[in-house]
Amino acid sequence: MPIYAIPVGVPTSIVQNQVYGLPNKLVFLQSTVAIEGSLDATTWTAITGANTTGVNSAARFIRCPTAAAIINCKKAV
Repeated sequence: MPIYAIPVGVPTSIVQNQVYGLPNKLVFLQSTVAIEGSLDATTWTAITGANTTGVNSAARFIRCPTAAAIINCKKAV
């Protein structure tokens, strides 16, 4: 299964259970649905629930195990 990259600064639609790559730096993530993150794309932990507040994350990969979502990835401040 291919891994798609999430661009910085562009709201991106993601589908359920597909793995997406994040930039190799600390990023600020906002999501419409709870998402999970991983450093190796095999061990997953919850990053954030559905919210508009967002969270800083150093995860290299993300996925949404429950439904499709819209992700906004920004440079962390």
